[in-house]
Amino acid sequence: MRIVAAESHGIPVLALDGALTLGRPVDAFGEAWPRVFEGGGKGLVLDCTRLAYLDSAGIGAIVACAKAGAEAGRVVKVVLPPDGPARRIFELTQLERAFEIFGAVDDAAASFP
Repeated sequence: MRIVAAESHGIPVLALDGALTLGRPVDAFGEAWPRVFEGGGKGLVLDCTRLAYLDSAGIGAIVACAKAGAEAGRVVKVVLPPDGPARRIFELTQLERAFEIFGAVDDAAASFP
């Protein structure tokens, strides 16, 4: 899995490309998001448009990221394609109820006050 850090409308973005699964991918994600929160700010946009798969460890990592963000007063918003594996997993696990879901990174970033 590849993680690319960027910014949109002054909001940090982590783009996840590949599979967020147990082992190195989850570990890499677990190293990336705390660095974003250390920088302060309102929150984080997770760009999952190129996320091909996530297992239960990947789901847990995203939930842990959101929980840590909330505890630090930050919001995590998720960008998903209209269809595809990541969207399906978010629907099956009902994660779309726990996150604000957007179709584009710029829309998610612009939604922060």
